[in-house]
Amino acid sequence: MRVDPKYHRHFVARRGEVLHQIADQYGGVMISFPRAGVPSDKVVLKGSKDCVEGAKLRIEEIVQDLESMITIECVIPQKLHRTVMGAKGFKVQGITQEFDVQIKFPERENSNNGEEEEHVNGDGANRPCDIIRITGKKENCEEAKQALLDLMPVTIEVNVAYEYHRSIIGQKGRDVREMMEKYDVHIVLSPADQKLDIIKISGTPACVAKAKEAVEERCKQLEEDRADRQLRSYELKVKFDLVFILTLLRVI
Repeated sequence: MRVDPKYHRHFVARRGEVLHQIADQYGGVMISFPRAGVPSDKVVLKGSKDCVEGAKLRIEEIVQDLESMITIECVIPQKLHRTVMGAKGFKVQGITQEFDVQIKFPERENSNNGEEEEHVNGDGANRPCDIIRITGKKENCEEAKQALLDLMPVTIEVNVAYEYHRSIIGQKGRDVREMMEKYDVHIVLSPADQKLDIIKISGTPACVAKAKEAVEERCKQLEEDRADRQLRSYELKVKFDLVFILTLLRVI
């Protein structure tokens, strides 16, 4: 069969991983691609007739997929790349597997003046170090791009009365640490000398939304507890003339 040489690398890369998968799927058929540097598009398949036909069709399907592949750009400021990638690239690996795409991050570039201009997805002049390239089927690339953008951290402010901050922090910061770990966010409370009624939450939009809901629920509980304490400490004083008090004492 004939296979355009520009696609040969896909089949023989990583010690022929794709060829091994096809061979396992179709009865151990032997597939031979031209050696590197040989200008030929001829691919030889050996095996039983049914296995050879099945392997040939599979190779043709893969070539069709490769022909339909495109590369698009996703612009995210370089300083956010590590956050988007996650620990050891965990988050990006999940996206590549979910959408069957390849994602290539650029080489890191040091800023000359220590400041980075933030341009996202074509807004302004994009620096090469901000451009992430996604390769795959068009619809998959677009979905993967959106998934990357959804990993960009945001910071919101939540109105929380300063008097509740200590309760949210918990003993030695235990409660706020547990919340940050649970929702994968960073929470900053007001400095003690400013006593602001604001809490800042940073993280991905989805995580921030969940953390915000948890903080608001905690505030609601604290308000209910305070209202309950006020009810329990309610006191009513009634003033009586001394003559009525003496009368009551006689009755008792």
